[in-house]
Amino acid sequence: STDISRLMVPPELFLGRKVSEVMPPQLAENWEAARIAALTDGKVHRFEYSMEFQKELRQFEARVVRCDEAQVLVIARDVTELHQANVALRHSEETYRRLVETSRDLIWSVDREARWTFVNRDAVQRILGYEPEELIGQRFTDLLTPEQAVLDLQAFASLFTGHSIFGNRTELRRK
Repeated sequence: STDISRLMVPPELFLGRKVSEVMPPQLAENWEAARIAALTDGKVHRFEYSMEFQKELRQFEARVVRCDEAQVLVIARDVTELHQANVALRHSEETYRRLVETSRDLIWSVDREARWTFVNRDAVQRILGYEPEELIGQRFTDLLTPEQAVLDLQAFASLFTGHSIFGNRTELRRK
């Protein structure tokens, strides 16, 4: 970094020194293992670690690659914000998953060929009498009368031309 305030320690405290002299023992072991591996196989080795920085626990990613027979290049970057975003995304996905899975309404999705790609388990069992695995990959029209299938496929096709469908009523056959 050109901004030395973003460094863990000033350059004069780590340049020319061994990692084991600067880093905590466990972290120094990880760095050394990555250094040896990069020198041995020539591949990029990546690992993540946590450290306190400016009184805050931060997440870092390090990449180690061989430069020549005896030296490696190390790139370490602060990935705290990325880590926090991933945690928030997982939390949001779990909240959405719980909402969908516990809904008493049938929630489903299909692909462009009108094949089921998702149905919420409890609702499809209760409403239609099927296990999700019985429907996934099947066309939703398989549960319709031929007349209703024509109507629903017309409505479905209109979605791909940018139209919205509201109030479309259909009746799926129970098992």
